[in-house]
Amino acid sequence: AAAAAEGAHFTPFVMESHGGIGPKSLPLLTTLGEEAAVQGFVGETQFVARALRVLVFTLQRGNAHVAASGCVLERRGLPRLAALP
Repeated sequence: AAAAAEGAHFTPFVMESHGGIGPKSLPLLTTLGEEAAVQGFVGETQFVARALRVLVFTLQRGNAHVAASGCVLERRGLPRLAALP
């Protein structure tokens, strides 16, 4: 609703914690790649390939940070968050 009020279109971009992407994510990257090609920045295929590499790398870097933080908390003996039911 907020996007429509601004005259914009909202497309959700979803990535799973192990790198899988949602069904609308790849078409969004393709659309962005087409625009990059039209503007003369880079070819569509190159854009999509690089975008996927950067996104997956960034995701895995974040996963490593979460794992490392958990190890630090465990070593310090700090309490864990309660498990959700």
